[in-house]
Amino acid sequence: MRHSYAAPVSVSDSGPGPEQMVSVWRAIAASHAAVCSALERELGERHGLGVSDFEVLERLAESTDHQYRAQELADAVHLSQSALSRLISRLEKTGLVERCLCGEDRRGIYVTLTEAGRQRHAEAAPTHRDVIIGVLGGQPNVRCAMTGDATGWHAPGPSELDGDQAGRDITVLAHVVADR
Repeated sequence: MRHSYAAPVSVSDSGPGPEQMVSVWRAIAASHAAVCSALERELGERHGLGVSDFEVLERLAESTDHQYRAQELADAVHLSQSALSRLISRLEKTGLVERCLCGEDRRGIYVTLTEAGRQRHAEAAPTHRDVIIGVLGGQPNVRCAMTGDATGWHAPGPSELDGDQAGRDITVLAHVVADR
């Protein structure tokens, strides 16, 4: 199963103007940078992993058979083929993943999570979640609300916001699409 992530944004004539959209983008970029910096520090100090290392282990752990084709994994973690290859080499040297040839297509390579990789992921996942909650939870002007069907996000309406925050919050929209 391959996952892709998109941030749907629709702007109507009465919607936010270009300057407001730039402000939203800057807030999203600042939040991303803050989370990545904190994750890099905490995952590195506590578990000897970088953010990209953890993302690869996470995708493999989430996969039903704990493996991915290298090309699909590169797409899933937003890395180039060469960057992923170097990362996989480092993870392979520490025994967290293995590479194997694809039986159907001899040009294809699978990356498989080892038992040591499953264990390291299980140990690091709570740190990952705690850091994300700690960093994003501390930003009062960024709010996310999830729809009941768990397939997307919606912007909180004025009744969901504190009176003094209404109209000043930046709502981050995210939508997860699973390709099967």
